[in-house]
Amino acid sequence: MRRAGYNARAADEACRRAEALGYLNDRAFADALVGKRLRQGRGRMLIGRELGHKGLDETVVGEALGDVDAAAELRSAVPLAVKLLRRHASEEAHRQREKVLGALARRGFSGSVSRDALAQATSQEGLSSES
Repeated sequence: MRRAGYNARAADEACRRAEALGYLNDRAFADALVGKRLRQGRGRMLIGRELGHKGLDETVVGEALGDVDAAAELRSAVPLAVKLLRRHASEEAHRQREKVLGALARRGFSGSVSRDALAQATSQEGLSSES
């Protein structure tokens, strides 16, 4: 607000009022963003980095990510793994596996979640998970 030309007192008062009304709530924002990013197929690590880049306190980030259980993260990763398997269907099994695991890692999923998602996606697609 100060950059927009408002004086410091008016800007501070507006911020206090917005906070008192619940418009400025870092935890609510973090919770909403975590849910949205999970639905978009993002993992905890990537979401955590994004929240940090947005300037949220580490405690708030930790609390918001702490509410994400492994099952929810896996539910987010499996459809993405299925899509990636289909995209790389013409590749040899070991290359397909490498590409899917790499893509899941880039989207912020841990190694264990990525492997579990690949196994479930492979099962859904009727493929062998051995390579």
